[in-house]
Amino acid sequence: MSFNFDQVLKSMVGAAKGVLETEWPQVQSYVKGATSSYLRDMEELSKLVASGEISVEDGQFLADLHKRSMKMVYTAARGMSGAMAEVAVNSALNAANNALGSLFSFPIKLF
Repeated sequence: MSFNFDQVLKSMVGAAKGVLETEWPQVQSYVKGATSSYLRDMEELSKLVASGEISVEDGQFLADLHKRSMKMVYTAARGMSGAMAEVAVNSALNAANNALGSLFSFPIKLF
């Protein structure tokens, strides 16, 4: 299944921008690039699960790793606490939840 990559990216970056408003001019390129990579990785992950190359369990494990890497992106972008990074990641993932969820043929826990 596919989704409108540019639309989802815009939604996620917009949500992150709202949390990183003060730092945005300095971190926008970094956050946009990392978010784009995250979406590409999730798209590829959904294809691997759909094709049976990896199991649903392995897919969930890898999705969790990608979520943690996004927390690191937001932590680095703001120098923020882990709790604030969690808020930023959840905000961005919530903005894209339906589109990302539609990629997978199984219920995936994105956040």
